[in-house]
Amino acid sequence: MDVEKDQARVKAFNSLPCKSLSPSRMVPNTWYFDLRYISIDPPSHMLFLYQPGSHFIHTEPLPHNNPPEQPGIAFFPENGEQAATEVVKVIMHGFLNSFGIGHFEQHPPDAFAPFKLMTEDSSLAREVGKELKRIGVTHKNLWNVQVAPDSTLRVAHENFKTLYGHMKTRMGLKVLAFASFETPCSIVFLNPSRYKEMITRDDSADRTCAYMSQLRNAKLAEENFSGDKMMKELDTLSRLFETRPLDTVKREADGGNGMSAIDYALRVRNGIGCTPNRATIHEYLVKAIQTPSSNDVTKSIAHSLLINWYTDALKPDHGLPIRYLLAAAYHADQAVTLAHGNASPAVLFFGLNLMKPAAEKVLQLYAQFKNVWSAVDKRNEEIEKERIHAQTKRMEKPNRYRCANVGCLIQTDTGKMLRQCSGKCDPDKKPSYCSKECVTDQKADWKNHKPFCKPGQLCSVIAPESDYGMIRTHSGALSIPIQHSNERTTLLSSSTWSAEDLRKIKRELENKRT
Repeated sequence: MDVEKDQARVKAFNSLPCKSLSPSRMVPNTWYFDLRYISIDPPSHMLFLYQPGSHFIHTEPLPHNNPPEQPGIAFFPENGEQAATEVVKVIMHGFLNSFGIGHFEQHPPDAFAPFKLMTEDSSLAREVGKELKRIGVTHKNLWNVQVAPDSTLRVAHENFKTLYGHMKTRMGLKVLAFASFETPCSIVFLNPSRYKEMITRDDSADRTCAYMSQLRNAKLAEENFSGDKMMKELDTLSRLFETRPLDTVKREADGGNGMSAIDYALRVRNGIGCTPNRATIHEYLVKAIQTPSSNDVTKSIAHSLLINWYTDALKPDHGLPIRYLLAAAYHADQAVTLAHGNASPAVLFFGLNLMKPAAEKVLQLYAQFKNVWSAVDKRNEEIEKERIHAQTKRMEKPNRYRCANVGCLIQTDTGKMLRQCSGKCDPDKKPSYCSKECVTDQKADWKNHKPFCKPGQLCSVIAPESDYGMIRTHSGALSIPIQHSNERTTLLSSSTWSAEDLRKIKRELENKRT
């Protein structure tokens, strides 16, 4: 059916007159077009058409025929080739329908085809020309889409800025929020070298671990997730990969099973039975969201997984383009909404570590995505309560939660992570140590503690280090404070690294700032 519609559209477009002058015969029949990402809910990409001679403007939402109330999340091109098919469809649709003027005028002007097309991005120009030729458009002058001059780009953007102002007015934004929504620019696709290479692990067990980790981060955090439970989950996944082939999962996903779509996307992401492909991952995560049978839990997981698809796209030294940031924020917001105000680890990591710092420059983030901000505030409150509770507990027995070796700085959230002195000193006076080295090394604490290692003696820990407010973990963790160049102190914590590992990382990080 879609093929027949596409063929009919091309046939109708080919029948339109295509002359060098517009029907008014007063201006050239030359048209500029570009793509812009509109984050206003429901978010989508938009095709902007502009005729320099008359300053006439027109927009079309992408993808073609997307329901007006539905976000256009299925269309997120990363190069001209990915964009060309939908762009050509909406260009032809716009001209065939006389730019929608028939909705407002009883006798709209006759439809016509453009004589010349131009755009800002060279790859989009090339691919749109190729697509017009491929589908059989007979207006050969359109096969060569040109790159627009700077003068056209400037005026086109000013015209779009006016249009975008009207869009913001219709939203009813207050003054501060209105100003925070900056006018989207024309999309210029990035050089492929700026994208991360999708590397998968050689070992199948490692790929299974990565799959499990990504899925768990997209779900609401589970209390008391033990090592035994993790091993059982890994074993279940390994058997699942063997008994349910990739083709079976894909067939179920294409048939409308949302969780199968998530399963397929994660297998593609981790190279489990296939080669990783960003476009395919995006396609199937969106499919999980838009499948009618998907429940809120499935949709929330898919939205959470899409956050990383945007934020992890580019190499670290190339930053994060604004449309990627806004799209990730939208998916984070939807994930929280569908989880009834709760946030997955993926959402919280994005909100705390990416969205919050970025909002200092992209003020629009503050005006939108209220659900993410609420989740971040809620988590910060929980962390503060946990910190105060843990700090109060440590203050009762300070020697039990920090290494007694002067200058070591290692502390823990549970006493079992440190070794207590095995000597005859009183239990409430015993110092604790993070490692054997802090007891026996030449510069360690034994020389200091030895005179006190007797019943009835005072405590040898006379100058405990500062408590940096470590919170409680389920399995127990060691922490060490890191001093940053801005004089801020943060805690580096791990339940798997040794005390020596943490001290080494501390030295490396603090040496970099000097």
